Amino acid sequence: MPPKAGVSYVDRVYETFLKAQPVAPWNCYPDLNSLGGGRWRPAEDFDGNYHVRRIAVPAPGSDGQLMTLVGHLYPGLLDRRLPLWECYIIDGLQDNRFAIFYKVHHAYGDGMSGARALFDTLNEKARAAAITPLWTYERLAKTPTMPTQDSPSATLRESFSGISRQLSSLSVLGRDVLKTGVQVLGLSSRDSSLPFSAPNNSLNQAFHSGARNFAYGSISLEEVKIIARQHGATVNDVVMTICDHAMVQYLKNKDEAPQRALTGMMAVSTRKKGDQSTSNAAATALTGLGEPGADIVTRLQQISRNTGELKESLGDKTPESLFLSSVLLTLAPRVAARVPLFGDKLAPTSNLFVSNIPGMSDKPRYLGSARMSGVYTAPIVQAGIPLNITLGSYNKQLCFGFGAASEVMPDATRYAALCFQAFEELASKALGESLDNEPRRSRRKRSRSAEAPDSNKARRGRKAVAETWPRQKNAAA
Repeated sequence: MPPKAGVSYVDRVYETFLKAQPVAPWNCYPDLNSLGGGRWRPAEDFDGNYHVRRIAVPAPGSDGQLMTLVGHLYPGLLDRRLPLWECYIIDGLQDNRFAIFYKVHHAYGDGMSGARALFDTLNEKARAAAITPLWTYERLAKTPTMPTQDSPSATLRESFSGISRQLSSLSVLGRDVLKTGVQVLGLSSRDSSLPFSAPNNSLNQAFHSGARNFAYGSISLEEVKIIARQHGATVNDVVMTICDHAMVQYLKNKDEAPQRALTGMMAVSTRKKGDQSTSNAAATALTGLGEPGADIVTRLQQISRNTGELKESLGDKTPESLFLSSVLLTLAPRVAARVPLFGDKLAPTSNLFVSNIPGMSDKPRYLGSARMSGVYTAPIVQAGIPLNITLGSYNKQLCFGFGAASEVMPDATRYAALCFQAFEELASKALGESLDNEPRRSRRKRSRSAEAPDSNKARRGRKAVAETWPRQKNAAA
């Protein structure tokens, strides 16, 4: 909150949100029974008291309490008869903070368009007074993700256009399936990780409970970029490395040390350059991770090589074919889990899922005059994806959100702490030598950021993850 502001500021935010009337499609719900696909249907009566809710954690509320609360809030299904979003204003947090938790259905857009919408509603300067709720964001009204009219001619045109695109995509998908089959038979070399060939472990068991648990934290984006630059890798390669290294350690702690490299599933944007629409334009792809016994620097080199090969293999695929193959990869485990005696025999598609949402801000943003300290995604968890790690960059830090199925992974905070320990290990081994080779300007910038409040808050976030799982300090020691 702004300096010297108290509960009255949260009162102001809540009252502003409660009175704000949504624009389309935030005031609509999707009707999926229409001919030719879905339609946005305006809700007859919008009830702000239902969609905007205020919750307080016992003061002084810790990060651990906030994680637990969000873990309870986000798994429940949204009411399909109403606009598919909810907003929770959470106060009582220590250090004069409050949180806003938006729960929004993917029908309104993908992570990139959602991030753009969020940041467009925030202020760039602290002295700006505007408090703008997400559901008043007007760009969505100009580019809805589904039609709003039932014109017969428009419906037919959309139907035939969609059928034409899908038929074209099916031919490409059929070619990819044939190519995969040849690779499975060993008749050609593998250019990427094959579906349903990941190592099995207890996390990949079928789960039926809707219970979820959540953790979050952040690391220095500048340090990640320096590590990537010095090793000819990308930011995503560094992220996949620390997530993989942490998963290997997590499984070792469970006496399930992997015997071969794990498989990662990555979110891939299919959005064309300059596309500012709010449609869903994302797919998934598989990549091999590091060898179980590799040190963390070698692991980064192995993953960088594997992701490079993956990018080459995706070069000739259309967005539609990538989307269809992604649907098969994510739906197959859900179908298999419902087939008796078969679901447990099917090898998992992947061992962890990582998504990096671009399009966020590298500078501070404000809600009114309240400075946003971090933005963390509570990611979707489903059959075949018991652990989802979604991150984005904000104000020179990478903000991680970890979502896990509690039935098979009840301790996302323990895994999150291992990720941040892996980053510290990678930074200590890579940055000492790397910083000697960095331009002096970069060294000075890093030195300042290490002493800045933002860096301290990021480190506090890593500590907060550890504090929510007291037993993990002994497990990690």
